[in-house]
Amino acid sequence: MIFIVMDILTPEEKKILSIVCKYLKSQGLKEGNIEIDMDYGEFRADAVTQYNYFENSYNVEIPDELTKILTRVAEYIIKNDLIGMPDVENINYERLSISLDAIKKELTFEHYYSYYKVGEDQSTSFSEEDYEDEEENPIEVMFDEIEKNTDIRPKKNLIHLSYNGSGDSGYIDDYFMEGGMVPQFIHDWCYRRLESLYGGWEINEGSQGKFVFDIKNKVVDLHHENNIEESEYDTVFEEKF
Repeated sequence: MIFIVMDILTPEEKKILSIVCKYLKSQGLKEGNIEIDMDYGEFRADAVTQYNYFENSYNVEIPDELTKILTRVAEYIIKNDLIGMPDVENINYERLSISLDAIKKELTFEHYYSYYKVGEDQSTSFSEEDYEDEEENPIEVMFDEIEKNTDIRPKKNLIHLSYNGSGDSGYIDDYFMEGGMVPQFIHDWCYRRLESLYGGWEINEGSQGKFVFDIKNKVVDLHHENNIEESEYDTVFEEKF
């Protein structure tokens, strides 16, 4: 969504902005940028006053007169509720990006946000036939463990084991979704499958999924979903001078 706001800046403010543009160009900059982090969608107008240097050049100071103008525009944005709530889930990060373009002579405020979305399901099946050449068949051992465990309550011959990971930390649940503690052999086997098929499943954006144990057919299905980070921005204020 784009809001092009005209005639908010006063003639005196436009003169000041033009002078600041000359100042930026004299410092070898085509624009001056300020990035203000937002906390759960909250933005305060006085946040602008916390910055002494431009984001794209820590050697170039932000003039006090520019700070006053940016604060007034920020107050206008807040008063008119121009920063809308993004129509997405799992927002990871938000910021208000201010740009003073010294070439185009344009002042812009943009609402930037990033969020996670779930990628496509990636499925892999494991059966006894996959390990028939091994001395100990892990599929056979796992289903023997399940049959011996009276605490496990299968639903329609299926039991589910979930896992989740992000930010360099990941885990597989200690209990099946239908009830009953997961035997150690099954827990270890599942961890090895994740590492071999989806190494790094717990890093950065992470992933989630589940192991589905088909008791009747003695097949284990692994359903894996990666988290993908997307980003968007809305222009909430833009005016030429």
